[in-house]
Amino acid sequence: MLANPDEEVRRGAVMSLQHVGGPAAITFLDQALGDGSWRVRKAAVEVFRALPDRAQAARTLVGALADSENAGRRTGAMEALVAMGRVALPYLHESVHHPDGDVRKFIVDILGVIGDPSSVDSVLPLTRDPSEIIRLAAVEALGAIGGSRSFEALLTLLPSEDVSLQFSVLHALGRIGKPIPMDSIRPLMPKKILRRALFDALGQTRSPEAVEFIIDGLSDSTKSALQAGVRALHRLSEDPGLLDFVTQTVKKKMLARPIGPLAEFLEANHLGTKRATIALLSMIGTPEAVQSLVRAYRDDSIQAEVAEALARLGSVSEDTIAEVVKEEPEAGREVLQILREAPGAERALGPMSNQQFQMVRDLVSDESGLYYERDLKYLVERRVQRRMEEMGLREYERYFDLITAGREPGREEKKRLIGALSTNETYFFREDFQLRAFKDEILPALKEEKEREGVRRIRVWSAGCSSGEEPYTLAILIKESRGLNGFKFEIIGSDISEQMIANARAAVYNPASFRSTEDYYIKKYFSVEGSRRRLAEEIRKMAAFDTQNLMSCGQAARLQGLDVIFCRNVIIYFSAEAKKRVVDQFFELLNPGGYLLLGHSESLMSVSSQFELVHLKQDLVYRKPGGRSSKP
Repeated sequence: MLANPDEEVRRGAVMSLQHVGGPAAITFLDQALGDGSWRVRKAAVEVFRALPDRAQAARTLVGALADSENAGRRTGAMEALVAMGRVALPYLHESVHHPDGDVRKFIVDILGVIGDPSSVDSVLPLTRDPSEIIRLAAVEALGAIGGSRSFEALLTLLPSEDVSLQFSVLHALGRIGKPIPMDSIRPLMPKKILRRALFDALGQTRSPEAVEFIIDGLSDSTKSALQAGVRALHRLSEDPGLLDFVTQTVKKKMLARPIGPLAEFLEANHLGTKRATIALLSMIGTPEAVQSLVRAYRDDSIQAEVAEALARLGSVSEDTIAEVVKEEPEAGREVLQILREAPGAERALGPMSNQQFQMVRDLVSDESGLYYERDLKYLVERRVQRRMEEMGLREYERYFDLITAGREPGREEKKRLIGALSTNETYFFREDFQLRAFKDEILPALKEEKEREGVRRIRVWSAGCSSGEEPYTLAILIKESRGLNGFKFEIIGSDISEQMIANARAAVYNPASFRSTEDYYIKKYFSVEGSRRRLAEEIRKMAAFDTQNLMSCGQAARLQGLDVIFCRNVIIYFSAEAKKRVVDQFFELLNPGGYLLLGHSESLMSVSSQFELVHLKQDLVYRKPGGRSSKP
């Protein structure tokens, strides 16, 4: 049956074995885990989960983890073991010292996802494993398991001389969320390379000393560490016993500092960073801080938080806001109206019910992977209302009937709605530390590897590229790189929104797209068109664009055989299941030794254990095993 070319036939054969059991059924299901179709593999996972002979099923799945020739089978086995949960623990514990290093790592990752406290004794010895990858995986697993025993075990690892291990330990401790003794943190403070993870951990200490250290460290931190520090301060300020101290210390130490680097985070993709920045700016309370908040009011994902922050500032901010009205009339007037407690204009549409919100959320999630928690109901509501206004509809039920009917107009409108709900924030040379890693470390490593193989082509995909700034930035960096003569580069940009792809192809940009771009690049590669700038043709022709739903990217022929995937600040908005599905497809699309670059606040922890974590000079990136070297 598994040789049948019809996917549905193969899937049906797998599903027919539910609750059957026996050696023959298990052997058949084991083979189905390596099927070329993810739907067949998914069915095998579900059937494995329900087999009556749990012991034999678990042992078979552990054996499948050793299949180095079929990544799909390995992935399916991991999913099935996770789905079995605590039932599989005895067989995972007995295999945790498997002679194959890959299998050891997969088992540790699975134990972390299952998260049972009984696994601590099995995982802890692997923090001393000869393999760095396994040591780091064991630390991540302890953080995922949580609890007092994991917490105490992680604290004992902090004095290590291994910086990578310390970095991971700090993140794991932060994930557990218990207050961390300052005596354990203090010796690490001079190490700038640990600062981002250190800030995350300090956010859990509930210590006045932590507050002062974070604020002092913000001025000379990298952008990623700075964002972590802002979030940590926000967490500390949420402790009622620390709020006054955080506020006073922020005012004392940050009043004279430039607001610009901090205000930039109001345009970040990470909602937690935006909210933390709003809180910090409202503590600072200077006219510049108020101006930044008023301008941020245009972002409907944080309007409520901005309005609340400005209301806390009260009449002190009204004169400043009045000044901003001259530059930002729409946002400024609306904020003034809120502060003066004047009634706002009533909306033509009332709020969605919780049931209606859940229906829209699930529809969008199933189609695109985007998942909105209940606290973002107001954001979904506003964007649905905008689509309804454009279509002249005034009843939610009529709109929902349209997008769920399955007819062509509804399918097109569903695409437009998903595009409207997608976050399209981007600009040139965003997160420059990652871009330096790409230009100075990844490209030279790929060049060396390709030359050994006799290949002179490098393929890069910018997934979720919005209006194209990222793929064009990569094209500029490649153009500016030396030693790549004779290499052919293919840069692919994709987004789920047809409008964004049309904008990317037009390659004409507003000033906001250049907020982090050096004048050198602007003058060299852009021409002025009124208040906007057009990208030079030599860069435009280096990138090709198309619409692409990440949930089905593995089926796109043009994306096969990639060397680098940029997917920054995209899957952060996906459900856990959608993240797993998309990352598995990324793994399949990458060549052995290929790189995956996520946003600085994103991680594959509890999502995938297939990638290696590579510590570059500029950044931590993920790499598909199989190249000649484990590091560039």
